[in-house]
Amino acid sequence: MEPWIAVAIVTWVALLLLLAALGSVVRDLRLLRGQVDQSAAQFAATRVALRMPNLAGVGTRIVLAGESGCPLCVAAALRAAGVSAAAQVPVTLLTHEAADSWADVPTGALSVVSDPESWQVIGHLSPPVLLLLSAEGDVQRLVLPVDTAEVDRVLSEWSTTLRRGRIDVGEHSTA
Repeated sequence: MEPWIAVAIVTWVALLLLLAALGSVVRDLRLLRGQVDQSAAQFAATRVALRMPNLAGVGTRIVLAGESGCPLCVAAALRAAGVSAAAQVPVTLLTHEAADSWADVPTGALSVVSDPESWQVIGHLSPPVLLLLSAEGDVQRLVLPVDTAEVDRVLSEWSTTLRRGRIDVGEHSTA
């Protein structure tokens, strides 16, 4: 047998194997998509198991964890101050920095708390972090906003929730 014929046969066999593997991957993806679409309720998030005892005792409130050097954190703090003043909802700004590092930011109705121990609970997450905190210091909901629109949406939803006095587990990752 000529060498070029052997190379051609091996090449075609390899192509057929790759095509079969690709078909298998596509089939698995379709099955996975079908499972998720079929039973979306089974994939609901569970409660977040975080506790911040140093922030307990004030009642259910919104906590914004942020750093003064983070532009989105500053924008979120400004929006949270507006929501806190307008909706009469308690919002706390949690930071690991000295509280006076936020002096240049008009935080208005926000209470700025510098608590390294509470910060350690969420320190592995990228700020800003929005938390709905119970009176006992349990985190009931947690959101990592990626833009100011999401900050506005979450603050609006949670302030409405706090005014109504109901806190339910969400239907997706904001649980």
